[in-house]
Amino acid sequence: MSDILEGKSPKLRSYALTRKGEGQRIEEAHNMVGFNLASGFRNRIALPLYMELSYRGAEEKIELVTHEGQECDIVIKGQMKIQIGAHSEVLNPGDCIYYDSGTPHGMIAVGGETCTFYAMVLSNSAAREGEAAAVVATPDTKRVAPDKKPRIYRNYINRLSGIRS
Repeated sequence: MSDILEGKSPKLRSYALTRKGEGQRIEEAHNMVGFNLASGFRNRIALPLYMELSYRGAEEKIELVTHEGQECDIVIKGQMKIQIGAHSEVLNPGDCIYYDSGTPHGMIAVGGETCTFYAMVLSNSAAREGEAAAVVATPDTKRVAPDKKPRIYRNYINRLSGIRS
């Protein structure tokens, strides 16, 4: 998947270092923007993400999703209300929750501000397939900034549509 979308293959075997603010951006879904913190590492067994969950208001409904694997979320800043199945919890900075991702789950920012957190998605196939398995919702393209990086797939799309690069 990385080969097609990014124009490069994950090559690192020993370690992958991602500096603050340099993670590979994942499109926005469910009021969240994510950053893959290990996109260059081959054969991952986990997908480490830095997530920014926007506050949308006190009456926001939690959208539930499911995906393969298990997940560990650790709040860094702000507050997150998470629903897992029929249970819901409010997490504060430093709080951690670990759960089966096959159980319907979702989260919203509460307390009037954006919530930032780390999410570790643990699943062999999700990690190897990349972001597609971890981000199950279709992004809301109205709120996503245009992607200006050159991508290999654009050459094929542009050829098919008659646009020249």
